[in-house]
Amino acid sequence: MYLLSLILFILGVLIIITKELKNNRGISVDLSDSYLYLIFGGGLIIFSIYIVYLGFKDKKDKKDKNKIHKIEFSKCPICKENFTYSELNNGKCKYCEEVDTIDMDEYYEKFPDKS
Repeated sequence: MYLLSLILFILGVLIIITKELKNNRGISVDLSDSYLYLIFGGGLIIFSIYIVYLGFKDKKDKKDKNKIHKIEFSKCPICKENFTYSELNNGKCKYCEEVDTIDMDEYYEKFPDKS
């Protein structure tokens, strides 16, 4: 993928520098009379940069998929119910309502005999 991007980038630069399109049979199209060389060359350069961006984005997405996501839990010190953060209402226990919940790690540090 990166080789294709490099080839397109070089081709875009060559089109801008020479102001013409050539093929392997010797046929060339002169673009110096208009700004088409900038459109073709610039388009190829932008497209090659986009290909590189997609390659890096794909690698990043694969790394994120391989990560193990730790689900955070919180515990009410009064009713001893466990909650995920999405179940809480502003950090308050949904049964005791006015009581702030405590992260599980902090709970067992404060109350080691409750495990």
